[in-house]
Amino acid sequence: MTVGGAATGLRAAVLVVLVFGLVGPIAAGVFETLRAAFGSLPALGLDQPWRDPWRMLLDMPGVPRAVGLSLWTGGAATVLSLVLALGGGALLHGRVTN
Repeated sequence: MTVGGAATGLRAAVLVVLVFGLVGPIAAGVFETLRAAFGSLPALGLDQPWRDPWRMLLDMPGVPRAVGLSLWTGGAATVLSLVLALGGGALLHGRVTN
């Protein structure tokens, strides 16, 4: 085997470990959480997904506005943090010496 071939094999092995060891369990957990959120719980005899609880939740007064406010606040905080971090980096750029 050449050095290039060994590096390619190692990269492939790392990719397989990453997919099956990290991404796979996370994807399975998200899938099962979404299944339970839509009412498909075979252990409880609920085999058919249904949307009635979601409809009832969204029909409650104030819930859509609260969800919108939460999303807006999260987005605004993210943008503000990004602006402050970039601004601080721009102010300090060139001031740090070796």
